[in-house]
Amino acid sequence: LRMMAFEVGYDVAPEYRQISCDPNEEKCRVHVTLTSDREDLPSMMFEAGGRKYSHACQEAALVAIRELRHRFDEELVISFPVSSTQAS
Repeated sequence: LRMMAFEVGYDVAPEYRQISCDPNEEKCRVHVTLTSDREDLPSMMFEAGGRKYSHACQEAALVAIRELRHRFDEELVISFPVSSTQAS
């Protein structure tokens, strides 16, 4: 996520923050934020959950990666090409 965010213009590394964790149910929720000061590049926040903090961070990163890939497809094709096996 960090490399992809830098590639599309975010100057600050993604910030992960735990928003809730229920030790009784082993569930955790995390926000990951991409911050931008540029008008043409919006700040974005994504949320996801998992069994533990590390798992929730991975899930939030995947949500963010999917959104960046959707929004910045043209810019990312050159840097992160999809192989023919991944596209199938």
